[in-house]
Amino acid sequence: MGKNRIKGNLTIILSLYTFRLTFMGCIGQTLLFSLTLYTKFTQAFWVVHVCLCVSQWELCTLWCELQRDKPELLDVLEEVLSYTVSHLQDALKEKDNLEQALRRREEDHDRVVRSMYEDMEGQLKEEREKRQALDSMKQGVKKEQILQELKMREQELEFTLTKQRELESRINTLSSDQTDTRGKNRRLQNINQQLQDQLEQSREELQHALSQLQQLQNTIKQQQRGKEREVLKVSRNMQKERESLMRQLDLLRDMNKRLRDDKDAQQTQKMVSQKYPFMSPTPYPPCRCVHAFSPWVRSVYPY
Repeated sequence: MGKNRIKGNLTIILSLYTFRLTFMGCIGQTLLFSLTLYTKFTQAFWVVHVCLCVSQWELCTLWCELQRDKPELLDVLEEVLSYTVSHLQDALKEKDNLEQALRRREEDHDRVVRSMYEDMEGQLKEEREKRQALDSMKQGVKKEQILQELKMREQELEFTLTKQRELESRINTLSSDQTDTRGKNRRLQNINQQLQDQLEQSREELQHALSQLQQLQNTIKQQQRGKEREVLKVSRNMQKERESLMRQLDLLRDMNKRLRDDKDAQQTQKMVSQKYPFMSPTPYPPCRCVHAFSPWVRSVYPY
């Protein structure tokens, strides 16, 4: 808009300059042209020329004809041109005022829209921050629950290791209590082998539990959000292993008690045979596999 206005002003100045040259050439033969009339005529010309698209030569010709034929009409033409110039100037001023008011209104509208947009951005930012804070809080609670569950699993693992050390100590104790009797030695060796097998099985189960615990730790490192079903599954497996170890411990206790009872029975039988040498000794029961042929073991440890 500013460039067009400057271009229009330059066009008007050039038109006025051309009109002055043409007009001075047409009425150069007379001396009746005053400075005030020239100024008014110049203003009237550019307004009429710009608004009504009247050519310079037509307006100049009309002025010269009135000057020559009817000079009394020059005042009328001057009044008409002055009235036209005044109203056109008022219209231009009103146009400028309307344009300025429109620009101010557009600026106010843009400012209001910008303010509303900034308010919406602030509200969205606050909602986003609240949501992030809530998510971080939930994630912290889940992480704490998982860490507590992991601590419980570590305690259970420590308890299992303690039981394993107790089993190893019991095996060493049973190995050191062997008698001079070959049969007893063979039975103790068999029992020792069985206990070692059970210990190896316990170690494998413990290794399996350790691998599961390691997998659980890796899962916690990779995924901060806990999977409660998997944790519950691992917990149940650990509980089953613990119950299995407890059953094995009870089985070992029962076996130890039975071995002691057998030993006492042998000593009693030996004393009876020494006291009554004419009686035939009772044959010793053959050695059988405990897991395969012992009903009470099978009922306690059904594997």
